[in-house]
Amino acid sequence: MRKEPPALSGLHLEDSYFLGLLVSGATLRIRGLFALTRDHEAYAAPASGEQHCYREGEIALTGVQVTEWVAGKPTLLRDPDGSMDLGSLSIGDRNGGYQISTEWFDMICRAHALSVTLD
Repeated sequence: MRKEPPALSGLHLEDSYFLGLLVSGATLRIRGLFALTRDHEAYAAPASGEQHCYREGEIALTGVQVTEWVAGKPTLLRDPDGSMDLGSLSIGDRNGGYQISTEWFDMICRAHALSVTLD
Protein backbone atom coordinates (compact mmCIF):
# COMPACT_ATOMS: atom_id res chain seq x y z
CA MET A 1 0.00 0.00 0.00
CA ARG A 2 1.03 3.64 0.27
CA LYS A 3 3.55 5.09 2.70
CA GLU A 4 2.45 4.68 6.31
CA PRO A 5 1.98 7.77 8.51
CA PRO A 6 4.91 8.43 10.92
CA ALA A 7 2.67 7.83 13.98
CA LEU A 8 2.47 4.18 12.92
CA SER A 9 6.22 3.58 13.01
CA GLY A 10 7.02 0.54 15.11
CA LEU A 11 3.84 -1.26 14.00
CA HIS A 12 3.98 -4.03 11.43
CA LEU A 13 0.45 -3.62 10.07
CA GLU A 14 0.80 -6.41 7.50
CA ASP A 15 0.83 -8.90 10.40
CA SER A 16 -1.60 -7.02 12.64
CA TYR A 17 -5.29 -7.80 13.05
CA PHE A 18 -8.36 -5.58 12.81
CA LEU A 19 -10.55 -6.00 15.92
CA GLY A 20 -13.18 -3.31 15.50
CA LEU A 21 -14.17 0.25 14.83
CA LEU A 22 -15.54 2.74 17.35
CA VAL A 23 -16.91 6.16 16.38
CA SER A 24 -17.71 8.97 18.80
CA GLY A 25 -18.49 12.33 17.23
CA ALA A 26 -15.58 13.25 14.96
CA THR A 27 -13.23 10.72 16.59
CA LEU A 28 -12.69 7.34 15.00
CA ARG A 29 -10.92 4.58 16.92
CA ILE A 30 -9.62 1.48 15.20
CA ARG A 31 -9.07 -1.41 17.60
CA GLY A 32 -6.32 -3.82 16.64
CA LEU A 33 -3.98 -6.55 17.73
CA PHE A 34 -0.77 -4.94 16.56
CA ALA A 35 2.47 -6.70 15.65
CA LEU A 36 5.30 -4.55 17.02
CA THR A 37 8.66 -4.18 15.32
CA ARG A 38 11.90 -4.43 17.29
CA ASP A 39 12.29 -0.64 17.26
CA HIS A 40 8.96 -0.03 19.05
CA GLU A 41 9.41 1.08 22.69
CA ALA A 42 6.93 -1.57 23.92
CA TYR A 43 8.54 -4.45 22.00
CA ALA A 44 9.25 -7.63 23.92
CA ALA A 45 10.27 -11.10 22.78
CA PRO A 46 7.38 -12.86 21.05
CA ALA A 47 5.34 -15.28 23.13
CA SER A 48 6.07 -18.96 22.62
CA GLY A 49 4.82 -20.09 19.21
CA GLU A 50 4.25 -16.52 17.96
CA GLN A 51 6.14 -14.83 15.14
CA HIS A 52 5.77 -11.28 16.51
CA CYS A 53 5.31 -9.36 19.73
CA TYR A 54 1.58 -8.56 19.74
CA ARG A 55 -0.22 -5.88 21.75
CA GLU A 56 -3.84 -4.78 21.66
CA GLY A 57 -4.52 -1.10 21.28
CA GLU A 58 -6.10 1.51 19.11
CA ILE A 59 -5.34 3.98 16.39
CA ALA A 60 -7.31 7.18 17.04
CA LEU A 61 -8.10 9.71 14.35
CA THR A 62 -9.52 12.99 15.67
CA GLY A 63 -11.37 15.63 13.68
CA VAL A 64 -12.24 13.04 11.03
CA GLN A 65 -13.94 13.94 7.77
CA VAL A 66 -14.73 10.86 5.68
CA THR A 67 -14.58 11.57 1.96
CA GLU A 68 -15.18 8.04 0.69
CA TRP A 69 -16.52 4.84 2.27
CA VAL A 70 -16.90 1.52 0.49
CA ALA A 71 -18.35 -1.37 2.47
CA GLY A 72 -16.51 -4.67 2.15
CA LYS A 73 -17.82 -8.20 2.01
CA PRO A 74 -15.94 -9.90 4.83
CA THR A 75 -15.81 -13.60 5.42
CA LEU A 76 -16.02 -14.40 9.12
CA LEU A 77 -13.45 -16.96 10.12
CA ARG A 78 -12.56 -18.56 13.43
CA ASP A 79 -8.95 -18.88 14.50
CA PRO A 80 -7.72 -22.19 15.94
CA ASP A 81 -8.33 -20.83 19.47
CA GLY A 82 -12.00 -20.20 18.60
CA SER A 83 -11.79 -16.39 18.42
CA MET A 84 -13.23 -14.51 15.46
CA ASP A 85 -10.74 -13.43 12.81
CA LEU A 86 -11.90 -10.04 11.49
CA GLY A 87 -9.04 -9.77 9.02
CA SER A 88 -6.18 -7.42 8.37
CA LEU A 89 -5.68 -3.68 8.48
CA SER A 90 -3.69 -1.27 6.34
CA ILE A 91 -3.34 2.49 6.68
CA GLY A 92 -1.47 4.78 4.37
CA ASP A 93 -1.08 8.43 3.46
CA ARG A 94 -3.29 9.51 0.58
CA ASN A 95 -3.30 13.03 -0.86
CA GLY A 96 -2.85 14.73 2.51
CA GLY A 97 -5.26 12.33 4.23
CA TYR A 98 -5.46 8.63 5.00
CA GLN A 99 -6.67 5.50 3.30
CA ILE A 100 -7.76 2.81 5.74
CA SER A 101 -8.51 -0.65 4.39
CA THR A 102 -9.91 -3.75 6.06
CA GLU A 103 -12.04 -6.63 4.81
CA TRP A 104 -14.99 -4.70 6.32
CA PHE A 105 -14.49 -1.34 4.62
CA ASP A 106 -12.21 0.87 2.57
CA MET A 107 -12.21 4.49 3.70
CA ILE A 108 -10.52 7.68 2.60
CA CYS A 109 -10.55 10.48 5.16
CA ARG A 110 -8.84 13.56 6.49
CA ALA A 111 -8.11 14.00 10.19
CA HIS A 112 -6.55 16.63 12.42
CA ALA A 113 -4.44 14.01 14.20
CA LEU A 114 -3.61 10.30 14.22
CA SER A 115 -2.24 8.63 17.34
CA VAL A 116 -1.59 5.11 18.62
CA THR A 117 -2.25 3.88 22.16
CA LEU A 118 -1.44 0.37 23.36
CA ASP A 119 -3.33 -1.31 26.21
